[in-house]
Amino acid sequence: MASGAGQATSQKALEAPRPSGAPQKKAGLVEQVACASARSCGAFGIWLYTEPAGKWKAATVPGLPHAGGPNLRSIACPAAGRCEVVGMAGVQHLLAVTEHGRQWRSTGFALPGNAAPIKPADGPSPFASGVSCPAAGTCTVVGDSYIIRDGRFVAPLKANTIRINDNITRLLQQIVGITKDVKGTLVWAADEVVYAPEIAVTGVHADAIAGFMEGLD
Repeated sequence: MASGAGQATSQKALEAPRPSGAPQKKAGLVEQVACASARSCGAFGIWLYTEPAGKWKAATVPGLPHAGGPNLRSIACPAAGRCEVVGMAGVQHLLAVTEHGRQWRSTGFALPGNAAPIKPADGPSPFASGVSCPAAGTCTVVGDSYIIRDGRFVAPLKANTIRINDNITRLLQQIVGITKDVKGTLVWAADEVVYAPEIAVTGVHADAIAGFMEGLD
């Protein structure tokens, strides 16, 4: 982890802290970070992290009753001490973890009423891949487990069944929105992590792939 304050350009690397009672041999892993200000940030990885007044603290991820282990995917921190983290709990539940003054609370949330029912054995499974919060308590969560047409969920989308088949120049000309926050992304066959904003693009051409696998056990 890194910490910096004010207008200083230097940063100091820090070892990720552990929650109280965590094994000393279990190292922390930080996947994403979001900041409401220069001295108020939140992050997640193996655990949840907060940075009140420039000092990092770690906490375990509170679980959902009768659900599987958490799989956190995205974080937003619209205000100091008010972060939102989304992901999944097991294969049947969407998970939202809310921070309020260093305390974290987990809740589940439902799919839209017109979404296909969850069937863990053969899909679809719920998936939350990103969260954006313009203000504390006001957030939008996005996922990619369903085909959306004319603003409605029309069909489940299994993993690894579509591929973008388009020209990068044309895609850059079709951008309709860019997030303020940047996120770390692992690039295929690269050794580094790229930090970039998320973008919304209209008119993307995508092809269905792996159709031959539908009949395989």
